[in-house]
Amino acid sequence: MKRTILALLALAFCGCQREPADGPPKIAYGRDECVHCGMIVSEERHAAALRAVIDGQVRDIAFDDIGDMLAWEREQTPAVEVKRRFVHDFETRQWLDAASAYYVISETIHTPMGSGIIAFATEPAARAKLDAVKGNLLTFDQLRDWTTQSASAAGK
Repeated sequence: MKRTILALLALAFCGCQREPADGPPKIAYGRDECVHCGMIVSEERHAAALRAVIDGQVRDIAFDDIGDMLAWEREQTPAVEVKRRFVHDFETRQWLDAASAYYVISETIHTPMGSGIIAFATEPAARAKLDAVKGNLLTFDQLRDWTTQSASAAGK
């Protein structure tokens, strides 16, 4: 009986040591800090996250703004291997795989760190927002190129 209990405890302990799940991370809004700027992640619809290999361990990393996620990744390359990226749909606040989202970027959109970037699950939803603001509609790859070029032009 004691061996069975010890075996179960060992299995339970090993289960706690697993890598993060494949789905989106858990963020404690109002408590977790953005790894890039140190501000508290408080606005769910602007929050972003990525799963990356850092020092041989898979970790989930939270950001208060999509722009902060892109900037941090640019600064950490090639030391960090990004496995997945997550953003929230601006309207539904549901997690999305960043690679499949549509992005609206505009100086008139207020985000926590001023990137002006918001995400949508569908292109029609993004276009509807674009009609209300002056800006651009981009895919993830286009967004990453856009922000890289902007950072280069700004000397960052």
